[in-house]
Amino acid sequence: MNTPTRTRHDDATTPAWYVATGRATEKRQGTGNNTLAETVEKYNHGNNTRIRLFAPTIVVLSGENTCPRRTQRPLMGNYVFLRCTLAELKDFRNHYPQLNPVIDHASSQPGRYLTVADHDMERFQALATMLCHRVPCYSPGEIDLEKGDYVGIVGGPFQGLEGILISQQGSDGGRVAVNIANQLLAVTYQIEPRYIKVLRFAKGNKHVYDRLDAFAKRLDKAIAEHTATGTITLASTAALGYFLDRFGNAHIPGVKTRCRFTAHIMAAAYLLGDTTRSEAARSETLSLLPSVTNPATAAAIHRLLALCNPA
Repeated sequence: MNTPTRTRHDDATTPAWYVATGRATEKRQGTGNNTLAETVEKYNHGNNTRIRLFAPTIVVLSGENTCPRRTQRPLMGNYVFLRCTLAELKDFRNHYPQLNPVIDHASSQPGRYLTVADHDMERFQALATMLCHRVPCYSPGEIDLEKGDYVGIVGGPFQGLEGILISQQGSDGGRVAVNIANQLLAVTYQIEPRYIKVLRFAKGNKHVYDRLDAFAKRLDKAIAEHTATGTITLASTAALGYFLDRFGNAHIPGVKTRCRFTAHIMAAAYLLGDTTRSEAARSETLSLLPSVTNPATAAAIHRLLALCNPA
């Protein structure tokens, strides 16, 4: 990954993206046992400031051959980025002393902190966000698979097994039937895997209408998480990312249904931090909205529009 170009600011009252070190996700003693993100939110609320924190993470799979486990790890190690003024940065350190701004050793002025230009930071955020929401595998209950998907099993006695999905079963969708074929015979296995990889989607999106209703419940859950904590869980990240990958380019012929569909694409992309995709879907949703005559559907779409365009 390319390192963002640094820039220097002489005006201590001008906001800039400052580079610092600090473990963003760990709760620290001496900070009210809060994470860096929680401390930033509390500081902003108490001081009427608008410090922005960017501390991207990435989802990795460990113990694949024994006990597979998905975890979120910092994308940039201990490096984090805060957009604020120099005065705010110095005062904020009194509330979170573990934060250490990086010194710009290329500067002619000793002690100057390293900053990143806004346009470089915007590109870096777009790339980092894309990487952050790439989930290597799914728990079967997180997603709605299709008959004909080519899948791989992660962990357990069937680790590494690949085959064509016959059905997804169980009240939570956690059991799958997979057909494994070779030149001599085909065998169907009933499996309850911890995780599953979708190696290739079945052709077509024949069930997109039914999937939209099912996805709406997952989207509502993610919205509730985002409203309560400012972020979404790994399970919701997986569900939203899967829906975008699978149905993001689906052709929806009916104008009314397409409006509802693009509104869900807009909201999912927004919650995943994909602003470009979210804004494109927002524009299409607004252009189609006059055709929606059902009051309940229109109200639901307006709620998603409000989510993606907070005041």
